[in-house]
Amino acid sequence: MSGIIGSAGSRSGLVEGRGAGSVVQTVVDVKTVGTITMGTNTSMVTTGVASSIHPKSASNKIFILVTGGCGHNPYVSQQLHSTIYSSVNGFLGSGSAGYIEMHGGGTNTLAFAPHSMSMYDTPNTSSTVTYTLYSKNSNGSLANVYFNIQATRMTITLMEIEV
Repeated sequence: MSGIIGSAGSRSGLVEGRGAGSVVQTVVDVKTVGTITMGTNTSMVTTGVASSIHPKSASNKIFILVTGGCGHNPYVSQQLHSTIYSSVNGFLGSGSAGYIEMHGGGTNTLAFAPHSMSMYDTPNTSSTVTYTLYSKNSNGSLANVYFNIQATRMTITLMEIEV
């Protein structure tokens, strides 16, 4: 496998296809994200954690893995829900799919949690596809979400799987 490390901290590599189920290529991006103010909005908002892949075949699948940690400053007990958005297929999860649950007891009570999330996508294209982590709070209470607490970084890994 050969790899390229880009100036933004991304790594990519290509592997010769070995048949169905084999990894064709991998893209890894490490992101530093600051505070996201959720406010009273219960709609999904972008976290800025995103990466793109250019599938070698329209019939292949993409495995998406997001790992990292974040903190939540809820004013009342609530949950933080997260999902992946595909530039081709839209949101890959619905409802509480892929949610990260963090509860707080009041103002300035922080809840911290490491987390990971994985999903498959069938983009049906050989054009570039971008995957982005989105989050929302569950009940519309004022809240901030802190990514990169104590040098925690978010990693998004994309793997093209041969079908």
